[in-house]
Amino acid sequence: MSGWPALWAARPQSDKAFVTGRRRLGLVALAVALGTGGHARAVHAGPSYRSPINVAFSPNGLLVAAADPTWGGVVIIDPRARSVLRDISLNGADPAYVVWNGDERILVSEGMRGTVAEVDVRDGTVLRRFPAARRASGLAMTSDGKRLLVCDRGLNRVAFVDLSRGDVTNRVEVVR
Repeated sequence: MSGWPALWAARPQSDKAFVTGRRRLGLVALAVALGTGGHARAVHAGPSYRSPINVAFSPNGLLVAAADPTWGGVVIIDPRARSVLRDISLNGADPAYVVWNGDERILVSEGMRGTVAEVDVRDGTVLRRFPAARRASGLAMTSDGKRLLVCDRGLNRVAFVDLSRGDVTNRVEVVR
C-alpha cells in the first residue's frame, strides 16, 4: 500500500483491525489480524482518487466507516465481506473524523464548515447538521452517548455538544 501513513481501527472484542491508505485508484482498506502478522485483504472503493483520514468500527463490529476529505464523504464497509456497502456524499464538507452513535448512525466532523453531520448509514441520509467548532476535527462520544466532544483546531479548544439538542453547552480552552 502506498501513499500517506495508514490509519487503523480495532474491531470490538476481536483480534481484527482495519487499516486505510491512499492509492491512486481509490480507498483501500485492509483487514489485518492483529498480533499475528495475519493476512491483509484489500477493499477498493470507487474509481475516483480517495484519501481516507479516519476509520471507526460500529459498536457491534459489523460495519466500518471511513471519512474521506478528498472525495468529500464517508465510505461504509462490510469488513466480513470485504466490500463497500455505500458511498455517502457530504457535498464536499471536508469530513475528517467519524464516530458511531449506535449501530446505524455516524457523526462526522465537517472540517471547514465547522459542523457535525449525523448520518443514517442504512440509506446515507444526513439527518441533521449542527454547528460545533470553527474547524471541527477530532470527535469523541461520552460513554453514556449523550454528549459529543469536538476538537476545534482553529481556536484551540474542545466543544461539548448536547446530542439531544444539537448545540454546544460548553467550551474548554486548550493551551498550546
